[in-house]
Amino acid sequence: DRATFLELARAADVGISDIAVEYLEDLRAVEQGDMLAHEVRELERELARVGQERQGDLVEKLAMARARLDLTRDRSRRARLVVVHSGAGFELNDESEGTRLWLELLPRVITSLARGHTLVIDEIDTSLHPLLVRKLVGMFRDPGVNPNRAQLLFTTHDAFLLAPIAGEPGLERDQVWFVDKHADGASNLYPLTDFKPRNEHNLARRYLGGAYGAVPILDGFELLGAPAAAE
Repeated sequence: DRATFLELARAADVGISDIAVEYLEDLRAVEQGDMLAHEVRELERELARVGQERQGDLVEKLAMARARLDLTRDRSRRARLVVVHSGAGFELNDESEGTRLWLELLPRVITSLARGHTLVIDEIDTSLHPLLVRKLVGMFRDPGVNPNRAQLLFTTHDAFLLAPIAGEPGLERDQVWFVDKHADGASNLYPLTDFKPRNEHNLARRYLGGAYGAVPILDGFELLGAPAAAE
């Protein structure tokens, strides 16, 4: 609902005071729609006048004209999301990339939570602040917010989701799977629980240190243009 959307939108940008939907008319599409409506009426009249032997072609033309009319009417009125800051409205394109991505995600998040669906997001940390990612994960983990047991399945390079930060818990050990890509391009998927991590382990530090695999191999990596080492 709108209240939930607005509350979550403010999580990304505390300066957002309201969200509105503005409907715009495309005058050119409106004119095209009027012309097509006239064409449909003329074809309907002609169809009523002609004999049965000519009706086949007219029926096909009428169906195509009606389809074009429906398409044009859809184009003639389009919705635009307006983000309000201190009483001034801004288009979505005026917002930061992170805010835009968050606002685009919210309808799918709200629908998934309401219906108990599984939401799949590739590279969830792209353009989203790490604390926003944690908030999103926390919503799916909270039974009060997620009574229908919706699931969130995502990929990320943010190792710090493995550790608690600012009072927010990290991911549970049985929620984490790694993808290790081999030299031949094949990938291996395996869970963190295979390593039987201890409670006192700093999972983020151990992962970045290579304890669980699934990290880039940078041996022999040299900056382009760097001078060769003296022999």
